[in-house]
Amino acid sequence: MSRRQISNIQQQFPELDLTQSVFGDVLTTYSNDKQRALSVLREMKEELEHEKEQKIRELQDQFSTVSRDSIIEVLESCKWDVDEAIVPLFTKAQEINQRIEENDRQKREDEQRKKPRPAEEEKKKEEATIKEDPFKGVDPKSATTDKNRSVKLVAKPDIADTGKQITVEWEFQSGTSSSYDWIGMFQVGQPNKAYFTYEWRGKQEQKGSVTFIAPATFGPYEFRYIPYGSYDHAGISNPVQVGPHIEFSATHDQETKRLHAKWHQKSGNAYPRAWVGLYHKAETNNRNYIAFEYATPPYTEASFDAPIKPDEYEFRFFPYGYVDVVRSNTIKIEGTDQVTAVMNEDNSRIIAKLSILTVDPYYDSVWIGLYQKGETNNKKLKRYKWIRDRFTEISFRAPTPGEYEFRLFAHKSYTAIASSNNLTVVAKQ
Repeated sequence: MSRRQISNIQQQFPELDLTQSVFGDVLTTYSNDKQRALSVLREMKEELEHEKEQKIRELQDQFSTVSRDSIIEVLESCKWDVDEAIVPLFTKAQEINQRIEENDRQKREDEQRKKPRPAEEEKKKEEATIKEDPFKGVDPKSATTDKNRSVKLVAKPDIADTGKQITVEWEFQSGTSSSYDWIGMFQVGQPNKAYFTYEWRGKQEQKGSVTFIAPATFGPYEFRYIPYGSYDHAGISNPVQVGPHIEFSATHDQETKRLHAKWHQKSGNAYPRAWVGLYHKAETNNRNYIAFEYATPPYTEASFDAPIKPDEYEFRFFPYGYVDVVRSNTIKIEGTDQVTAVMNEDNSRIIAKLSILTVDPYYDSVWIGLYQKGETNNKKLKRYKWIRDRFTEISFRAPTPGEYEFRLFAHKSYTAIASSNNLTVVAKQ
């Protein structure tokens, strides 16, 4: 079949994104049956379309606020790689949620504008300023601070996944209140001006409740009651963890030298790209995992080889991306470097038996040196060799009679991380 004929058929199946040579292979295989070849290509096209539809539905479940067309557009830009599409879709979902919150806020402001206004022109300007930004127009030097003002806030539930409702109940304990007071949602640890979103507390005099929608960004949040004209909060709620509710634990089987992570999702959205990572407990960058396994249903546990290096470890659970929502209990791996010095049978060679745990010889430039007993300067060595394996034996020609020891070093330094027993080399008979 000519290249022109192949090209004409290729144009009928642009979705397959196959090279002309691949089309040629299919057509050549069924060269005596053109209809059969076309049927095979149609089947390939249908299978591809089915796979694309599955990817679209999977992402629709995860990003319900993003339109189908937008999901398809992102997938096409990422060449239909779901993992690559997660980050741009997450960003798009955040933008949509912000627009929804802005629209809701605008509706509330419109409703407020329809209500009767005070006659004073200054009061109108003040109201408009408050509705744009609860802090806008507030002079820090003249802002009021009522030290006797106290408000009790209770947020429910303690754990809420993205898109779920959070109800905040408030009640004045002391001091005066205003219908222009507001309640803000904050990430724990952020200052009062760094609110995530807010709601006016309403017309209730002494107590009431407001409702928030859990955001797309996981983490701990709290709610603060901010009086009108103040930079200080008069009350702060209990923390609320935004994200799925996961029970998570880890165990260490010392006989098999395996670590086991177990999880159970008690509430929250479905996350088809959830995964579990093993980390050094002190690791601050979630991209630096030691090992990982996907945590998609029906799986509720995973097993890993226990690390050799003595340290504290933990598992972290990720619904997607690199933001964890829960961490396991700490697993402590114990052990020390061992260096044992012995002589061979005819006393012609001195041998170091090594068990290296705290460093990795392959990456950490590990070396061993032979020293006379009592030598204080680590640069005055008798013999040395580089080490490439954790568990190995290194031998040297026996030095002149005397007492000796081995010292182990890493990172090309002269600071010993371990030393051997003393060994006496005697003169040959």
